[in-house]
Amino acid sequence: MVEITIHAVDPTGFAVGPIVGWTGHTAEDNGLVWLDQPRTGHPFPADFVYTEHGLIIGSNSSETPESTLVEKNIEIRLGEKHIFKFYVQSNSWGGSHFSFKVWPVARLEPFGWQLQADGVLCCGSVLIAAHRADITVGNIHITPLP
Repeated sequence: MVEITIHAVDPTGFAVGPIVGWTGHTAEDNGLVWLDQPRTGHPFPADFVYTEHGLIIGSNSSETPESTLVEKNIEIRLGEKHIFKFYVQSNSWGGSHFSFKVWPVARLEPFGWQLQADGVLCCGSVLIAAHRADITVGNIHITPLP
């Protein structure tokens, strides 16, 4: 879970929220890896973001390049603190199951997940993305799975 307040966004395109399975930037596959500085590839199994399209669980892996796994058209009020809650667990086919919901801090947590999707296996770091957005990140709480 992470508390995020979105203050301003670029109306032509933005993304705000957690990314899971981050293992770092990669070289572009141009045959000249030593020339690829700075590293620009950005693979990840899943992101749980708010964009100009609403809530999205997306992926950018070799199997799912720059893909939207599922989306829901909602609007988040700028300047209001929200909780972004996400859950990742292994699924039965060797990948990961992703769950996501967002709500204002002033309200009770909604029952159930707003979005769920299956994708590639997730392992790596968690980071908070602010692409073309001005945000404040509050408390972050991570609970390891058993």
